[in-house]
Amino acid sequence: ERWEEQERFRIEHEEEQFTEEDYDDIVALAYNLKHGHSRKALEDLAKMRGLSSPYVMKRKLDRLSNLVEEPYDCCIASCMAFTGPYKDLIKCKICEEPRYDNRGKPRNVFRYLPLIPRLQAFFTSDRIMDMLQYRQELGPYEGTMRDVFDSEHFRELLDTTIKVDGVEYPHKIGESEWDIFVGFTFDGVSLWRGLGSIKARASTTCWPSAVIIYSFNPTLRTRLEHV
Repeated sequence: ERWEEQERFRIEHEEEQFTEEDYDDIVALAYNLKHGHSRKALEDLAKMRGLSSPYVMKRKLDRLSNLVEEPYDCCIASCMAFTGPYKDLIKCKICEEPRYDNRGKPRNVFRYLPLIPRLQAFFTSDRIMDMLQYRQELGPYEGTMRDVFDSEHFRELLDTTIKVDGVEYPHKIGESEWDIFVGFTFDGVSLWRGLGSIKARASTTCWPSAVIIYSFNPTLRTRLEHV
């Protein structure tokens, strides 16, 4: 605990620049996440290698990526989230499981990375920017349905000026080659075994929402890392 406190103090006072130490920390954190190791395993690795604590690694990642997660308490069985009109509830409206444990801690937390900053972060990666060129490479509609961009609805959107909060802008949807098109799906059966289920080994489950990046090639847009 004292080590954690010292590390927290250090990260609050270190300069805003990317160092070799930062690189080592991020690589260790990425390795831990990729292989599903526990937090304790990461702590042990950090101490053996003279790395920062997992807390500091996470803070560095937040700082470097400009992506900060938003935590939302949710039902232990993933029935609902305690947000909006339900933010003050102390038990689930559906299964009546208590929101908090006997220490007053949320029993389940959904950690959400806001969509807009994630889309903005695409433009920090040359690889992702190349992937976003798919719509340009596809070319204009030629009478044959090849993808969502050939649909009648999409072609109508191309003649629509952009309007945000009642303010109309001079450019049209899709006018820029860097415009990103996404699709939202809700209340469907998950493609991934056990996702969202209280039992990780459940063969089927449902997922409340998913965002598909249509600007990616169809062979890439449905991969788990891009959804």
